[in-house]
Amino acid sequence: MRTNGIYRAEFIERRETGVEFSVLVPVYNSALSLPELVERIEVVINKLGRTYEIVLMDDGSTDNSWALICDLYEHRNNICAIRHMKNLGYNFSLQHGLEFCTGEFVITLDDDLQHPPEEILKLINKIEESDADVVFGNYKRKHHQGWRNLGSKLYFKLVQFLYDLPDELYITSFRIMRRRIVDQIVTSTRAEPQAGFMILKTTHRIENVAVEHAERKYGASGIKLSKMIRLTVDLVLHHTTLPLQAITAIGMIAMVSSALLAITYLSRYLLHQIGVDGFTTLVLLILGFGGLTAFGIGILGFYLSRLLEQSTYNLPYSVRNYLPPSGDHE
Repeated sequence: MRTNGIYRAEFIERRETGVEFSVLVPVYNSALSLPELVERIEVVINKLGRTYEIVLMDDGSTDNSWALICDLYEHRNNICAIRHMKNLGYNFSLQHGLEFCTGEFVITLDDDLQHPPEEILKLINKIEESDADVVFGNYKRKHHQGWRNLGSKLYFKLVQFLYDLPDELYITSFRIMRRRIVDQIVTSTRAEPQAGFMILKTTHRIENVAVEHAERKYGASGIKLSKMIRLTVDLVLHHTTLPLQAITAIGMIAMVSSALLAITYLSRYLLHQIGVDGFTTLVLLILGFGGLTAFGIGILGFYLSRLLEQSTYNLPYSVRNYLPPSGDHE
């Protein structure tokens, strides 16, 4: 067992392995579902008779997920497992886990069994019969709470608007990607990595395939309303310049309105139609434009802070344990 440091070099060392499919599962506190998940993945891909590996990225779980991963590893020769020293979040775990995937195709799915492994076959068939670089699973029906389904729908409407996507295109974490797309994601140095948005910026050859979404079998979802709001704010502020464009538009409208208002009051003054000082108007204008200025400065300050964070960004990956594949991936 190797336990020292970051394994970015492994991405290069392990590329030529002959593996066709890598199945990446970011893991966090999923001890109850892991054994069943791995077993079902094996049953599905073994039917194809193709070479594959399973990459398990434990993002600092606080339950006995790592112990179960070690047990699964001991009884299989095609599992690669990595354990972070602390929880970094889904996006960092996904990007880091992709470094250890060596297959020509990489499949990502969640650890809670709501992405049924049996649906992997649909992803594989779709990408092999088309020239798509990425195929996302499009859920026929999502088995989440009502507020979460509504939030997800609004979130993806925002994504479609920002990236000018077709209405029928659906972006999810259940997907299959070609090697060239994976290479783009793992070499990205964004301080806020999000695989879905990196894919949208990398290729237009994206397709969907209808898949099932299962009921949650174990535990409760870790997605809270506050997290969904934070993801939405992150989408708007970290991945687009929409707020700056909005401030610019508002500023231009305010400038034109001020000019028209100035012309109006100057005309009335020259025509001797103003007999009382416009104290109320003056106060309202000062408060309105003062608030607008403060808001604009806040937005600019946020973007400057993001630039500073990006310019001083260092990879956060700190690996506690690493278990390399021990066999020939049969």
